[in-house]
Formats: sequence, C-alpha cells, structure tokens
Amino acid sequence: MADIIKLENICKRYFIDMPNEIEVLHNVSISIAEGELVSIVGESGSGKSTLMNIIGALDRPTEGTYGFGGVDVAGLSQNDLSQLRKMRIGFVFQTFNLVGRISARANVEMPMTYARMGRRERSERADMLLEMVGMGERSKHKPNELSGGQKQRTAIARAMANDPDIILADEPTGALDSETGALVMGIFKDLNKKHGKTVIIVTHSLALAEQTDRIITLKDGVVVGERKGSET
Repeated sequence: MADIIKLENICKRYFIDMPNEIEVLHNVSISIAEGELVSIVGESGSGKSTLMNIIGALDRPTEGTYGFGGVDVAGLSQNDLSQLRKMRIGFVFQTFNLVGRISARANVEMPMTYARMGRRERSERADMLLEMVGMGERSKHKPNELSGGQKQRTAIARAMANDPDIILADEPTGALDSETGALVMGIFKDLNKKHGKTVIIVTHSLALAEQTDRIITLKDGVVVGERKGSET
C-alpha cells in the first residue's frame, strides 16, 4: 500500500530566537501506509502530542517535510489546511469535545454542515454512522444524558462524518474504564479492517498500543523504536 503519511526530518521548536527556545521534536521521520492501524506511544513530555498536532495539520513543523496523500502540507495556505482537516482527517479526543446543547445526531451532523452537505443527506448519514457504532437508539440524547463510552462512540461517528482518509485519535480510551475502552478499541479495529480506514492512535497506554498493527515509540522528541503489536 502507498504511504498516506510521510514525515521526514521533522523538527519543532517553540520560542524561536528567544532565551527560552526549546526543540520538542528532533529529526522525526515516520511513514504510515494507507489502511494501517498504528499507535504512537510515549510518556508525558515525549513529544507525541506535538507530533499528533503536526500530523493533524493543527500545527506546522519548524523544519522538515510532511506529505499527506502526496500533498506537501508545508506549502498549504491556512484555508487549504482547514479544508484538509475538515475533509480528510477525522479527530477523536480523550475529552470527547461534543457540543453539550445539541443531540448526538446533531453533533455527528455538524462536520457535514460545515462541508455544505444537504440536510436530508447529512441526517441519513448521521443515523447510519450512529448505528454503526451502536448508538442508533441514543441519537436524540444530549451528551449529558450519555455515559463516557457512549460519548466516545458518538465522537467516533462524528469523526467519520465526512468520510476522511485517516482517523487520528488522541488518548481515545483515557477517560474510560477498561471494559468500555475495549469496546471503543473494537470500533477502531472495525473501521480499520472492515472499512479500510487508516487509524492513528496516540497514547501512553502500551496495552492499547499492543492491539495495533505497528507501534511507534517516542522518547524525548526522538523515535526510539518501531515494532509490530503483539495482539494483532
């Protein structure tokens, strides 16, 4: 399979040319193929969140190149970066990031609204996605009426709204108990194996990482190892 993500010699610095300048990522080079289920692991301070922000086009590297599906991300305008995030990347966060005043269905519809999809089409797709993650019967409930696992399943459905090329998940089971976390991980595996989605999970949990095809380990802003997961 072709690489969908290709990072070469990525460095990220903050407070550039100031006395407190700091380099968080040091010449990081990784490739992720289409259809892979990959985890990026590391302790707090390893640089994994910074790397996730660069992969998600939420931040730009200070040095190095980033190719996304053959597109040079560094050369994109802010508007093009916004389009990339909106249409080609689905984000799943530890804290769910659902809008509290609207229903689960409306939360899933939101990215499609921004993509100017018609009302009927987005409503039908939202219902289909909620069914896919086992949330069909809870579609009219607001986030405060849902458990943590139900919120995360809704967030995964929302991440799939615009049929993105990759799902980028930041500590997706961090706020869940082990049983619910296993259920959520099962959904990611289904998205990967049954629907062909490239899934990248950023986590400090080695137990979670072992369930992915490949584990990339970061330490102090450097890739210190890559290996296959043991439970795949």
